[in-house]
Amino acid sequence: MKLLIALAIVIFLYDLQDRLYRKYWNTNLSTRLSFSTELADIGDSVTLSEVIENNKALPLPILYVKFKTSKTFHFDSEENANVTDHYYRSDAFSVLGRQRITRQLHFKTTKRGYFTINELQITSKNLFVTKQFTDVQQNHTHLYVLPDKLNSEHFLPLSRMLWGDFYTRQNQLEDPFAFRNVRPYQSFDTMNRINWKSTAHTGNLMVNQYQSTISGEVRIFLNLTPYQKAYAPELAEHAINIAYTIGSQLVADNIDVSLYTNGIDGETEMPPVLPAGHGKDHPITLGKLLARLDITKTEGDFLDLLATQASPANQGIRYIIISTYRDNALYDYFEMQQRENAFFWIIPELESTEIKYHHENLMKWNL
Repeated sequence: MKLLIALAIVIFLYDLQDRLYRKYWNTNLSTRLSFSTELADIGDSVTLSEVIENNKALPLPILYVKFKTSKTFHFDSEENANVTDHYYRSDAFSVLGRQRITRQLHFKTTKRGYFTINELQITSKNLFVTKQFTDVQQNHTHLYVLPDKLNSEHFLPLSRMLWGDFYTRQNQLEDPFAFRNVRPYQSFDTMNRINWKSTAHTGNLMVNQYQSTISGEVRIFLNLTPYQKAYAPELAEHAINIAYTIGSQLVADNIDVSLYTNGIDGETEMPPVLPAGHGKDHPITLGKLLARLDITKTEGDFLDLLATQASPANQGIRYIIISTYRDNALYDYFEMQQRENAFFWIIPELESTEIKYHHENLMKWNL
């Protein structure tokens, strides 16, 4: 008789807990992932935090949190992970009632991009671990990994060829009473601009910069149409890095920068546009725009983009084409524009590749 009573109690308890878990296992249960920062550079260390909150008395003996993110993230620990087209991870927790658990996953960024984690899959079991329950929860976190800034030592020798007289014209109209900062000496600088104190401190010639009394604009045209399939992704990334490097440098020199591209924003599926500006946040806006570009897609004809955005009436604007792709039509357009506008063309290419086109305002930037 006692055995029957005990068996009946066990059956009752089992049925009771089964009903409770089936109905309430994910009630007042929240799981979320969040990046420790919104902006990062390639090679930075970033933390991904997992937070589980069980705001009810019912414990969860086993809770699995599954998510996917970019395989370009190099996590310190690959435990519970599987890397294929994405980085897939499944972490196990045992969560008591009214408990909050935080786990931190550390990784390094290795590639430019815009990365999101928009949902999580959670799986739990009842107290006797005989039934399984699954749910999908929405998540909202994102990370911009900005393009690489190329070595400024490679940038400075190019500046005179690209826009040396542009700087010279600005320098002639600077306000000598509005000091801005110092920068490395360049060949077009005069001796009276040298900041001897900063030169002695750094060991390199440094010159004063002042606020300009005029403003100018450099309009960058980024062409992501591949010239050839071999090395196309690497050269596209190199072109993006060049655009980010040049744009950031010009903004630092108080020059308005705008950008047009036939590349596609991976989120909006549209070609993005950066309006002209040189505020302190402008390089970040530029970096975010470039981070979101999908190098596998382009839209429209690049010559049409040039024709609509490079107007002969805009005499105060300088234009920089960044394009690995090159053909006679683009080169003819480039030569023709020299009569009306200040045009420059940067060709991102392999060091071993020869460029058949030649012009004083055309240069190759080796990968």
